Amino acid sequence: MADFFQSPLASVPLESLLKFTPLAPRLQQHVAKVYVTLAMALGCCGLGATVLVLPSFLALLGALGCSIALALTPATPQNLKKRYGFVAGFAISQGSLIAPLLELANIVDPSIVITGILCTAAIFACFTISALSTPRRTYMFLGGYLASATLGLFLISLSRSFFPSSAAFGLELYLGLLVFAGYVLFDTQVIVEKAAGGDSDHLKHAVLLLTDVINLFVRIVIILMRNQQKREDDKKKQRK
Repeated sequence: MADFFQSPLASVPLESLLKFTPLAPRLQQHVAKVYVTLAMALGCCGLGATVLVLPSFLALLGALGCSIALALTPATPQNLKKRYGFVAGFAISQGSLIAPLLELANIVDPSIVITGILCTAAIFACFTISALSTPRRTYMFLGGYLASATLGLFLISLSRSFFPSSAAFGLELYLGLLVFAGYVLFDTQVIVEKAAGGDSDHLKHAVLLLTDVINLFVRIVIILMRNQQKREDDKKKQRK
């Protein structure tokens, strides 16, 4: 696996696509590695959600353990294969954690998961292109706002534990969708800045974007499920 990602063939197509960006060739090469690794991680996430489904408790431990192991293992050529294994383990665990949601979505409407994947891909692609095509640090100011918004999401979620509210849940969903779309902008430019400063750990950077993608996808799927359920309820009322 590591040999593939080190090969020139793995990054040439993406590097060609990145020619439109104002990035230096060295940064383009790093970003290409990040997105190839992200694609691999998303594939593992799909396996974890469909084939290699782990019990929730084990998946949570696996995600936590692999993320800690990845952070603590030095990014050296000798550790590359091991660290790829940690990324794959983290992605599979994350896929297992969202497997129950996908199963429920398939019950509501089998098309929801595919629609969610397409919507997530479209949002991620648009915001990524925006982050890469604008001058560096353009969106770095978002960091403080996103941190505050994330805290707001936590407080809304906490308040719903004591005062359940459908309106608050809807606010949390749509605000969360906006926040994690913002994180795609912010994290993409953070990755570029770190690479410019000498941080070439493309595995860690890919995991950062993987987290953004999963958070976007989960919220989109839940929104689609709510909308589908609402349409079905409206149809039932009309029949009465």
